[in-house]
Amino acid sequence: MGISATALKLGARTLKLGMSGTDVTELINIFLKKKYLKLDDGRTQVTGSYTYDETIEATVKQFQIDNGMKADGVCGALTVYYLKKEK
Repeated sequence: MGISATALKLGARTLKLGMSGTDVTELINIFLKKKYLKLDDGRTQVTGSYTYDETIEATVKQFQIDNGMKADGVCGALTVYYLKKEK
């Protein structure tokens, strides 16, 4: 029995364009909390399994730029560290 990609925690794998799972949802929720993303319907949190799309990739790049990282749009260990770090 393998690990379900939909039940992963942020940081368990490197996230990039096209990937789906609850770790992507967790990433989106962090960006909502940090005000990097805003939903049109006013929600401040999402649930379920989301896909790492072009909007998320662009948001990751902006976050990486703002935190002095290489802006490649890939959410790896260093990006996760800064995301989870409280400012």
